[in-house]
Amino acid sequence: MLQANELGFDIRERGGILYEQVPPGQFFYIKVNEGDRVTLKKSGRMVIVQKVKYESAGFIGTIVGFEPAGLDVEFEGVRLGDEIYFLDNHIFTCGHR
Repeated sequence: MLQANELGFDIRERGGILYEQVPPGQFFYIKVNEGDRVTLKKSGRMVIVQKVKYESAGFIGTIVGFEPAGLDVEFEGVRLGDEIYFLDNHIFTCGHR
């Protein structure tokens, strides 16, 4: 299984998918649920992961695409269909199932 930290995946700074400011001055935690689809980033390129499950202190999921879209099946050592372990600070977007 691939490891996002070991492969140098981008890290989200403050804010982003897990914290949202609505109304201004208040922050809410957006929970990532099992089965959701999330977007990670590697070298600024979006890596789409689905079938997300909790694993230890992070998540695992299956890589299903890259953005911008193209015919790529591999990007910097990451292939479609690979399983990857990642932490919440690797998540940039989340689509609930």
